[in-house]
Amino acid sequence: MCLKKEQWERETDKWHEATRKLNNLCFELQLKGYRDCLYIENGVKMRTCLSQEGFGCRVCPSDKAYWEQELMELPSAGKEKK
Repeated sequence: MCLKKEQWERETDKWHEATRKLNNLCFELQLKGYRDCLYIENGVKMRTCLSQEGFGCRVCPSDKAYWEQELMELPSAGKEKK
């Protein structure tokens, strides 16, 4: 799909606005006292940050980067399978 420059700029602006809103929601959760993943029950993470369907957490108040850990654990072309 090839977008014209003006259309591309509009879509990019919408992306940045959505990201700003998600960041604000995350900050609001932190102000309310949430400091960890919202899906931890009894010390166990009940949902993954990343999802096979492309949907995952979009707002997380956690100080720990769970998504980064999950991303690093994904199989990649550079890793050999055992």
